[in-house]
Amino acid sequence: MANIRVAASASSQNPLTIPGTTRKYSCASGGYLDVVDQDAWLLVAAGWTQLTPKGGNVGPTSGRPIAALKGTPYTDTTVGALVISDGAGNWLHHMTGAAS
Repeated sequence: MANIRVAASASSQNPLTIPGTTRKYSCASGGYLDVVDQDAWLLVAAGWTQLTPKGGNVGPTSGRPIAALKGTPYTDTTVGALVISDGAGNWLHHMTGAAS
């Protein structure tokens, strides 16, 4: 199960309780939340914005996918940066290209 980073906008339903559950999400203006993917899809459908690139997820360095395809994005919360897989087991910083 992937984690996805989302943010509420002025026009989104905020706070939002996931239907059929007691999970309630609330986000301050200018903030973000990292939530499990199935909840993220419902939040996005309610007007929230997905901040994680499509096909990517969020988590610590230890949570990076092991056999990621070339171009797979991962928002690494340990390093505090978006890293991109080179498809050969290395992760590159999205701005500098340096191995991370």
